[in-house]
Formats: sequence, C-alpha cells, structure tokens
Amino acid sequence: MLMNAVLSYLGVTTAEFWVGAFLVVFALGILLAALRPDREFADLPRGVFPAAGRAHSLQRARRTEPPLRAERPEMTIAEGAYAVRDASTVNLSASILIDLAVRGFIELVEYQHLTAGHPAIMIVYRRPPDSSCSPEERAFLELLSTPGAAESPEYARTHPFNARLFRNELETAGIPLLGEPTTRVSGLRVSAGTQIAARVRREVTDRRAWFASRHEHLGTVGAIELVSGGLALIFTFVLAALGALRPYWLVVSALVTIMGLFTVRGYGVRTAYGVVARDQTAGFRRFLVEAPPECGASVERLAKLAAWALVLSCVREWAQSLERLGRAAGVPTATSIETLLPWAQRSSGAFQTWQEVADFIELINARTHADTAASDADSPLGDMTEGWGRVPSSWI
Repeated sequence: MLMNAVLSYLGVTTAEFWVGAFLVVFALGILLAALRPDREFADLPRGVFPAAGRAHSLQRARRTEPPLRAERPEMTIAEGAYAVRDASTVNLSASILIDLAVRGFIELVEYQHLTAGHPAIMIVYRRPPDSSCSPEERAFLELLSTPGAAESPEYARTHPFNARLFRNELETAGIPLLGEPTTRVSGLRVSAGTQIAARVRREVTDRRAWFASRHEHLGTVGAIELVSGGLALIFTFVLAALGALRPYWLVVSALVTIMGLFTVRGYGVRTAYGVVARDQTAGFRRFLVEAPPECGASVERLAKLAAWALVLSCVREWAQSLERLGRAAGVPTATSIETLLPWAQRSSGAFQTWQEVADFIELINARTHADTAASDADSPLGDMTEGWGRVPSSWI
C-alpha cells in the first residue's frame, strides 16, 4: 500500500522507481568505498619508510604539515614527480632533463630561434650515462646521444636545424660549447615522455606499492558517473521543463552527478608507503622554501636542487631562498650562478639574479614537448626496455 502511494506521488512505474533507486544506491556505494582515508605507519616517524620484513600497525594519516626534511627524498626525481601526484608528462620530462643537466650529463642552452619570435632551448649532450642513472635516465641519455634522434621526425622536417648558425650565435655571445647539440626541447618526442611516465608509474605502483590501483579504478567510475550524470541532468531538465518527463529522473540524475563529483574529488589511492613518499617530498619542499642554514641550507647545496624545485612547484620560492642565502654569505649573485650552474646557458647574456634562473627553468618546462609537431604518434619510439640507443636521426 505504501509502495503504491510512493509510486503515485512520484508518477513513475515500479520498474522506473527501482532502476532509479539502483543507480543512486550504486553511486552511493562507490562513493563510500572511494572515501577511504589514507593510512600511515603508527609506530614510525612521518616520512620514514619501514625496514623490509617488519610488520607495522597503521593509523589514519594525519593531515597536518609534515616535518621539514633536509635530506633528499629516497626516490629518483621521476618518482618524486609521482609522489606529489600532479606532475604531467611535460613536467616529468623537464624535471629529468634539468636533473641530468645538474649532474653534468647535458647542458641546456637558451638561444633565439632563427625562424620564430621566441627563445628556444637546446639540449647539448656531454657524457654517457653511468651507474648513478636509473633505467629511464639511461634510455633518455642514449636517445640524446645521437643528434636529432630525440626530435620528432615531423618537427625536424618543419623546423630544420642549422648547426653552423647555432654555433655562431653562441660564439658571438661568448658561450663555450662543451658538447654536441642534439635536441630542441620543443620538438622532443612525445613518445619518450609518455614511455618514461608509464615506466615510472609501474615502478611506484607495482614495486614500491605507493598507490592502490583498485582505488584508482573507483576514481574512474566516479568520473564516468560525473560525466554521464551531468549529461543526463541536462537532458532530463529539458524534458521535465517540457512536461515530457517526471521530475523523479531529474533528482536521480542530480544525485548521481553529485556523488560522482565527490568520488572524483575525494577518492583515496595512497598506501601507507605512498603517505611516507608524500611526507618526504612535502617536508623537502619546506626545506627548499624555508632554507634554514641550521639545517644545512647553503647556496651551493640549493643550487643543485633545481629539478626538485620544479617537481615540487616551488621554483620561485627556491630562487628567493638562494637570493636570501647569497646575501647572507656576501657572495655576488652573478658570480655564484656562473660557478654553480655551468649547465645553464643563454645567448642573451649571463644570468644576473636567481629569479632569472627561475625564468629559465620555467621556460624549459613551458617549451618541453610544446610544439604540435613534437607528437610522433605515426612513428613512436620502440619499447624503452630494449634501449633507445639505435634510433636514427631525424635531422637532415
């Protein structure tokens, strides 16, 4: 009797009512399953990975700011990009390039592109990979060792490179070229970045177990609910306004859309190991921003952390820390930059301030894979595990 009254009030059939109820209950179930709070190791300090083979109890992860960390996070720069969970393929590629430059494998040279009105960034290859390189860094350097191999064939065809004019411009600017120019970052093959990103993602998800892949699937379902529910909401609103559909379906669509939104925004995917990785990177970001001398911060040390500043989205704050430390040490800024950043060059003149260095780093990030012709979907690189050392040059 009550059911008949409800159906009469809503103006729907029994089948319509239960279909709508199922959709709402399903969306609610996905939301409740997705909103699993992150967990952390209860008996370890924040930002400390547990020793292998030892069991540890878990507790709800704290949302307060983690302690400042003066030591580098226990991960590669690429893994650090995934630890913060918001690094794009461009950001990942640019961070690896800067890190390789800081370590002396390549140089990054800004020069005025002869056929465009904006500056370009050239990668200059200096030396082969060594034992300090991760597999993805080794493959990247092998690719960069052949001039033109790392550029998309389409980009190389539409933007031919003139090595003689490039060298003349640097000679005029008084910049000694210590290696072989091999790649313009704007035309860097997109497939190189996507393959590296996929490999690192597998590493942190499968081997290091930072993220629970099952909960990522819940986020995908939430996104489907959000999109399909939103479209249904628009459709049902129009039909309800025309009197062709009962408001019941408008309410169902709205509820599914709202729960899909909260699922996407709130689903938890970090394991306790992932929380440690996040705390390490967040604590290290504090070190770059605050740069306390009592914790070992110095101009010399921070200058080597340019790639981490990009990964942790604090390039400007990092530059301010360097300026502050430089003033305290009484060392001329231009002298410090020339000495500490031999990998960063530009034909427009030497760097005078650390904010100019920050501009340079942000330019690298902005120009990496930037040209539409950098997409090499028609001729992508082979599997990275087989090596990229035999890729032919795209330069004419």
